[in-house]
Amino acid sequence: MTITNEVNTSGARRVGYIQVKTFTDLGMRVVQNGWLNISSPEPMYSTTPEDNMDNLPANKVYFLLNAQAKTDTAIVFTVYQDNATLSSSETWAVPETTTFSAGRHNVRISLEPNPTTSSRTATLTLTSAGVNTPISIIQSAKE
Repeated sequence: MTITNEVNTSGARRVGYIQVKTFTDLGMRVVQNGWLNISSPEPMYSTTPEDNMDNLPANKVYFLLNAQAKTDTAIVFTVYQDNATLSSSETWAVPETTTFSAGRHNVRISLEPNPTTSSRTATLTLTSAGVNTPISIIQSAKE
């Protein structure tokens, strides 16, 4: 048996079921998220009790990385197609690599020291197969 699926560009979580009928019925729930597979930082959810978790929109999920004022950081993700990209909204937060083949990647993010007395935010955008997932980096103020 071969099972394939298409890239989820719906912007929401999709849920399906696989059922095999034999002497005993076997079933498995399959969930495909509307955001990319980012392992670190872990996803956080801004949901309410009324939200349907089976059809969770991507805008209810966010990725937040807190960084020290003088320390580089890293993100970990898996993409399933070649030519994925990672970009940054700020020049002080630069990914060491910006184009990726299919597979798991651990990417160092070079952070310039924060010279200010306020925290600052950069947004990394991971893009693959038409799906964009933002990752916010909040860098603390200088010490």
